[in-house]
Amino acid sequence: MVRLVRGVDDSQVDDLRVLSCTSKEFTQAWMLDTGTYVHVCTSATSFHGEMEEDRDYFHDWKGRSNKLDGIGLVRVRTANGFDSEGDNVILELEETRFSPNGPCNLISQERLEMDGWVPETPFASSPSERITYFTNDEYPGVQLVFKKKRGHYWLDASPVAANAQVCTVTPTPKNNKLLTWHMRFAHQNVEAMKLMIKKKMILGVDSLTMEDFKEPFRCIACQRAKQKRMSFRRKRAKRQKVCYARMMSDISPVGVLTPGGNLYFQDEASRFKWCYLLKEKSDANQNIIDLVLQIEKEHAIKIFSCDRGGEFVNTELKVFLKRHGIRLLTTNSYTPEENCLVEKMNGCLMNKVRAINEAAGLPMCLWGEVLGYVVDVDNMSSTKALNGMTPYEKLHGTKPQVRDLHVCGSVVFQHVPKKKRQGKLDRRADPGIFLGYAKM
Repeated sequence: MVRLVRGVDDSQVDDLRVLSCTSKEFTQAWMLDTGTYVHVCTSATSFHGEMEEDRDYFHDWKGRSNKLDGIGLVRVRTANGFDSEGDNVILELEETRFSPNGPCNLISQERLEMDGWVPETPFASSPSERITYFTNDEYPGVQLVFKKKRGHYWLDASPVAANAQVCTVTPTPKNNKLLTWHMRFAHQNVEAMKLMIKKKMILGVDSLTMEDFKEPFRCIACQRAKQKRMSFRRKRAKRQKVCYARMMSDISPVGVLTPGGNLYFQDEASRFKWCYLLKEKSDANQNIIDLVLQIEKEHAIKIFSCDRGGEFVNTELKVFLKRHGIRLLTTNSYTPEENCLVEKMNGCLMNKVRAINEAAGLPMCLWGEVLGYVVDVDNMSSTKALNGMTPYEKLHGTKPQVRDLHVCGSVVFQHVPKKKRQGKLDRRADPGIFLGYAKM
């Protein structure tokens, strides 16, 4: 359906009051297509709300039969041809198909006419100056204007509340502070952030107060990246209370080269996490040995817990753990629930990686760098198991300082050392993308 939202501007449309563009300039064009029966949009950020899966097949731009990437609602702002003062109208394009590889947006003349819009093309002395108007008896005083360019008729428009510029839909501008810190904390859930502020579990967040949590808050990137099915019933289990007493580990392949997989460790008592990127699964042994030796300089590890994968259950690692008096505890076959803490941690961390990639538009090959950032931030974030403490404070005894946290994927400038500058007129900084913190 194509309908008009009347008598409102961007800031008055429900759930759309997020840094939406109030400029009268139009940044998006829609080509009038007489051959398609659906509207097609090439930009995911133009869709309002969640897209549904599109089960239909269609002939794509190159004549191939393909499934579309989704179907949803698009709202665009366009000029009213009857208004000489240049006021705009908001047009709703329901059941719009998402096709990211298309060359342009398409608006179906068939759908327009089915919804009561009547086309009219007045006489023009030159074919290139022709304009097609659409009017609808349901909306008197409104006229859609399609101007002829390059042999086709185009509607100049702008997306309403295009969420490419921000990752969250929030109801009031004052929640921009909450949005900023939500992204700095790798898309941490808002209740956990609220608890950290309330109990003063972190330092350096003076700009964020409890008042900022009173308004509803939704993050589109989180909704798209973290959706999951209903969980199974929770089973109570005894947990270690002494830090480093039990280390839990798991390997998770990602499938995108950056290198090839990640090796997680988690201290059961403190919930502190370590993550190593692996080129091969066989690299896991050396990383485990290095971490154990590093920790044993100050603390004693009693149990090392893992699944029955060959990267863990092998002669070299068994001999090493036995020599250091560490008990190797493996799960039963095909029962990841027995290693549930680290399995769940894997899912939570990758949810945040997906949310950051979705919000910042980062290429998937950078998942490794983003994961390192997420692990660092997660160690400074609250967890229900610690009852008012962060893993960092539990392990090190001091509150984490988060004053210098930055949003992953944001633009930064890297200083160019004097030795690499050829002259006094050379630039002193190069732009880049912030992906995490260097390890000291």
